[in-house]
Amino acid sequence: MVANEYYLIRSDVLPEVFHKVIQVKQLVDRETGLSINEACKRVKISRSAYYKYRDSVRLVQVENASSVGIILELENLDNIAFRCVSAVREAGGKVQSFQVSETQMGNKHALITAEASSSEASLSDLEQKLQQVRGVKGVSILR
Repeated sequence: MVANEYYLIRSDVLPEVFHKVIQVKQLVDRETGLSINEACKRVKISRSAYYKYRDSVRLVQVENASSVGIILELENLDNIAFRCVSAVREAGGKVQSFQVSETQMGNKHALITAEASSSEASLSDLEQKLQQVRGVKGVSILR
């Protein structure tokens, strides 16, 4: 298994620990001043399990058939997130979420969820626009 691979998996087949990590993240986001430790106690998950999986699991809600996931491999450049979001908009897409994680080699990986036309031409245009962004090393569109 390669560390740079991503999978979209239905939540009902995931182990309970991943659901609890998401619950901790949601609690901390919702409640101002809530510590990770307290959120872990409420959800009944160890802090070590939370920290082990926190960067590996994200909640991505696909609301309709026109949502697509886009995985990007990026160089570590200033304003690259802004340029990628602009490219999605130029291709007629609407960004729903944008998440970035650092890699060991100084590059970044990003997951974008966007509303976009599901036609092959539109997705091809979206992929082409993202590949033209300075600093984008790779684009994978999840249909």
